[in-house]
Amino acid sequence: MKKLFFNGIVLLVLFTISLSIISFTNLRNIKPLDKENFITDSVTILAIGDSHIQYALRDNSYPELLNIAKGGEGYLFNNAKFRLFNSSEIKHVILAFNYFSLTGGDKPGEITDASIIRTYLPVLNLYPDLFEKSGLNLKNKAYLSSYLNLNLGFPSKEIFNDFFQGGLNGNNISFVGGYENYFNSNINKLTDVKNRHDRLYGNYSIGNYNLELLRSFIKEMNENNIEVILYNAPCHHLFINLTSEIHIRKMDSIAFSLCKDYNARYINHYDLNLPDSCFTDFDHLNSHGADIVTPILIDIIKGSSKIALKESNH
Repeated sequence: MKKLFFNGIVLLVLFTISLSIISFTNLRNIKPLDKENFITDSVTILAIGDSHIQYALRDNSYPELLNIAKGGEGYLFNNAKFRLFNSSEIKHVILAFNYFSLTGGDKPGEITDASIIRTYLPVLNLYPDLFEKSGLNLKNKAYLSSYLNLNLGFPSKEIFNDFFQGGLNGNNISFVGGYENYFNSNINKLTDVKNRHDRLYGNYSIGNYNLELLRSFIKEMNENNIEVILYNAPCHHLFINLTSEIHIRKMDSIAFSLCKDYNARYINHYDLNLPDSCFTDFDHLNSHGADIVTPILIDIIKGSSKIALKESNH
């Protein structure tokens, strides 16, 4: 009985390994998206980042701008998107840099949400160096679960169609992300601001791992002769008042240093004076706000802005 049980375990392990090898080979053979369906020759500015970029920049009326930002994305996944969407026409990349972009985990492998890993695993498999930087390994339970799900076909290679087509259809669950019309405003709930700030952004510890991911990403874009614009999107003044001045100065200093090292620009609209009607909540713009901010930012990038705003390339 014990021998039969042992043989069954061995067969199961061998079966799992075989599936892993087959699936891993298939994933390696997945080709990046056909960019012609997503990015035209007119697109010269690519906006990448988290929800702050996603809701701040409305690319609908600006053929030169493509916003593929998505809520919750860190610099590792931003880098993967840059590689997938990069083309010879891209001259500028707007990259999210808010005062909490570098806070949180200080080592790889801290992404423990299986659904997130499962979503990005096929993309990371395209780029071995990014996969290595992710720190994912078989000791990570979420990674193991995701990897086995992929090997068993859930989701299959068609996941790429869901990623990219979803973005074109304005579906926010897609890999592409991108701007969505959103006019709602919850800014009148003034009692919520401290709770939101402390719950989501109460950690002021800057992670070296995140900083190195950002640095290597900017360096890669620099080597592709693409100008990087670190963009700090507007927040409501009640939210700004809760943010540590010491932390603000520290993050600004990091941004200025990166700009000096890689000839980038830091455009800081964090305290841009906008009315309540421009915010969907205390740290995200709605469509009214995006209508104001997008042309200002594009004019600055093109060098045609006559509005004096806080900016640095020193």
